This record gives sequence, C-alpha cells and structure tokens, in this order.
Amino acid sequence: MTTMGHSLTGMAIGVLCLPGGKRWWWVVIYLHFFIALANIPDWPFPFWGHNHYDVSHSLFVTTGLAALLVLGVGYFRTTRELAGGWRVVICGGLTWISHLFLDTLYNHGKGLAMFWPISDARLALPLPWYSTLRETWIPDAYTGRVLGIEAATYGGLLLLSIAMRYLWSRRSRFG
Repeated sequence: MTTMGHSLTGMAIGVLCLPGGKRWWWVVIYLHFFIALANIPDWPFPFWGHNHYDVSHSLFVTTGLAALLVLGVGYFRTTRELAGGWRVVICGGLTWISHLFLDTLYNHGKGLAMFWPISDARLALPLPWYSTLRETWIPDAYTGRVLGIEAATYGGLLLLSIAMRYLWSRRSRFG
C-alpha cells in the first residue's frame, strides 16, 4: 500500500474523532498527527519499517506500542486534554493499528507477518484491484492506476467521514 492510502485513512479516522470548537491551525496539526500515526509501521527507524517487516507489522508489537501510546497520553489529564480527550487518544491508537489491516488487502508477495514473534505465518487477504508500487517507481500508467485506485477508495472514505461529521453537527444543532 502507498503512503497516500494510509494517510487518507488516518485523516478519515481523525475527522470522525475531531473535537469541536478548535481553531483551523489546531485541526491541521491534529490531522497531521493522525496521518503520522497511520504511517508509523513504514517509518525507516532502525529495526523497524519495511526492512524489518515482521517487527513493524506485527499485531503484537503494533498493539503493544499503540497501547503504550494510548495509556501514556491518556494517563495524564493535561496531555489527554491537549490531545482532545479520550476519544481522540483511543482513535489515535486505532489509526496506528489500521495500517496492518490495510496492508493485508494488498498482494505484494510477502503477506503480513501479523503474528510475529509467536508465529512465522503470514496473512494476505488481497483484493484484486489493489496493487503495490514497484520498488523504484516512475510516473507511468501503472503508478497512476495504483495511486488513482487508492485516491478513489480512501479519498471516498475521507469524504464519507466528512459527510458524517457534517450530519452529526447538524443533528446536534437541530436535535
């Protein structure tokens, strides 16, 4: 999966969890945090990322680290309130974990080592219209197709979450 798909999904989750009454610059920073959380398993840290796919894409490792983040931010009232409350903190952890589910939808020949270190089994639930980019991609028809499908799918998810957010705000005003 490309960074675009993970980022659009992170934004969609962030929009649904967004606390009301915030200034525009706060919303921009807030959504960037959700984009970052959605992409953490691919970051090129030592012993992490695509070079250590079994570690960074393990359900146990990811859930453990996301839980530490949620508990660490949520434990202290000031950091929890700065983040936007428990809903935002929990959705941030779920955004990080969403990366694993989305990667299972792609067939890149590896499968996802979701159960490492307990099992070496790999999980793949590929949908035929999803493809991954080549290692060294060039702007060609194949790249356009991969990015276009992700933009349509996950951009649609983002638009749906924006529409839901709008309807919720109208309902609370007139309900």
